[in-house]
Amino acid sequence: MTTLLITIILGILLGLMYVFNKLLSSKEFHPATFSVLYSLISAILILPFALAEFRLTLDSPLHTILAIISPICFGLAFYFGLKAYKTTDVSTVSLFSRLSLPIGAFSGILILSEEYLDKSYLGLALVMLGGLLVVYEKGKIILNKGIFYSFLMAFGYGIIIVFDKIVLEKFSPFTYVLTNNTVIVIAFLTYFRTGKEVIPAIKKYPVLIFLSALFGVSSWAGFLKIIEFGEISKIYPIWESVALVTTVLVGIIFLKEKGGVVQKIIGSTMTVAGIFLI
Repeated sequence: MTTLLITIILGILLGLMYVFNKLLSSKEFHPATFSVLYSLISAILILPFALAEFRLTLDSPLHTILAIISPICFGLAFYFGLKAYKTTDVSTVSLFSRLSLPIGAFSGILILSEEYLDKSYLGLALVMLGGLLVVYEKGKIILNKGIFYSFLMAFGYGIIIVFDKIVLEKFSPFTYVLTNNTVIVIAFLTYFRTGKEVIPAIKKYPVLIFLSALFGVSSWAGFLKIIEFGEISKIYPIWESVALVTTVLVGIIFLKEKGGVVQKIIGSTMTVAGIFLI
C-alpha cells in the first residue's frame, strides 16, 4: 500500500472522528466525560503498539514539561470541539477550526524559527479566508458561541503542532500517543470530576464512543508513524485536506447540514488550496 493511499485513508478516518464527535455532542453527558472516554479507549487501543516500540527519554526539563502541557492542550481542544458541535454544523466547525494551521505555522516561526516561502504565506492567507468565509453573512462576520469554541479548538490544535514536534525528539510515536492520552484522562478526571458519568456514558453510547476513539487514534498515530519515513511537507497537507473534505461532505450529505452550502464548498476549496501551498 503506497504512502499516498495510506495518508488518504488516515485523513478519512480523521474526518469521520469529527463526525462521530458531532453526534456525541448532542448527547446528555458532559463534554469532558466524552473527552475522558475518548482518551481512555485510545490509550487502551494504542497500548500494544506502544509496548512493542517503547521509547521515552525524559532527560530534559523542557521535554518533560511539554509532555504534560501538550496533552492538556490537546484534551482542551477536543473538549472545546465537542462544545462547538453542540450549536454549530460539523462542516462549519471543521472549516473554521482549520485556523489551527496558520496558528501552528506562526507558532513554528516564533518558537522554532522556521522559515516560510512566499507561497506558504499565500497558503496561510487562503486557509484563513476559507475559514472566515463560513461565518461571513450579509456583509459582516457573524460570531456565536459555537464559533468561539471552534476558535479555542483551533488554537489548541495549532499550539500542539509545535509542542509535539519538540516532544517527539524524546518519544517514539506510539509511546507518545499512549502518554498523551493517559495524561488527558488523569487531568480531566481530576479537574472536571466527571468520573460518575464515565460508566453510564459508555454503557449508553458504546458504539459512538468506540468508533470516535478508534478512528481518531488510528489516524493520529498512523500520521505520526508515517512521517517518520516520509516528508511531512507532502504528507500533512494531504492528511488535513482529506479530513476536511470528508467532514464537510458527510455533514452536508448525511447530516443534512443545508446552511451556507455554497460558502462551505468555496471555503473548503480555498482551504484545501491553501493547505497545499503551506
